[in-house]
Amino acid sequence: MNKRKEVDVPAMNILVTLFALFMVAQKRYFKYYKTTAVFWLVGVVVCIMFLVDEDLIFLIILVLAFLGFLELTDNQLWKYPPFLWLYEVKDFSGTYCGTIEYLYFKEFKENLYKQKIFKEYKKHLQLTLIIYQTGSEINISFFYKDTVNKKSSKVESTKVVMSKTDDGQHFILTCYHGSLGILEEGGHHETIVLKFLKSGDDCFIEGGFYDNRKLQGRGKFVNLKKVNQETIHPF
Repeated sequence: MNKRKEVDVPAMNILVTLFALFMVAQKRYFKYYKTTAVFWLVGVVVCIMFLVDEDLIFLIILVLAFLGFLELTDNQLWKYPPFLWLYEVKDFSGTYCGTIEYLYFKEFKENLYKQKIFKEYKKHLQLTLIIYQTGSEINISFFYKDTVNKKSSKVESTKVVMSKTDDGQHFILTCYHGSLGILEEGGHHETIVLKFLKSGDDCFIEGGFYDNRKLQGRGKFVNLKKVNQETIHPF
């Protein structure tokens, strides 16, 4: 009976540990954690697991408590001290309002030589930018409003990459979105770069976008400022 216990308990311990690793990897809890924070958290948990390797019940409780801590921190506590010190990322969430200056090319034929020529046009769109954030995820929604033609549009991006400026003073979010259609049929991708600047309690965004349309469009943000910590959708 003792021999069976000696075989079963280590096997169950391995299964419990693999389950914990699978959940952490699937949820990507450590995506924006500082490297030192990951070492400390995992190191403490692993040390405790070695100390209680003969107590399967306690090990299961420990793993569940650890996963519960990661889940609660990821969804609720990540932006409050002392938990925010675990993360490299800052709190960008909220509602930003401003204008985007959009530059685009339009194709037409010249009368004399019947050649295709391109002319660049400029227009301004009202922009509301919504950033939804957890400890491991950043989603951005862009709401555009053309006040001249009375048209509105919405774009969502879940492919967001965080980086810092060369001097390490400012954060940059680079996001990608676009349809998968053939380029000649209007399908395109856009790359949007957001640089966050702080002035006192105010937060501003500089940057712009470019796309890979046949006639490339590009633009820049004008007076894009955080107006609310909450995420308020305009439509």
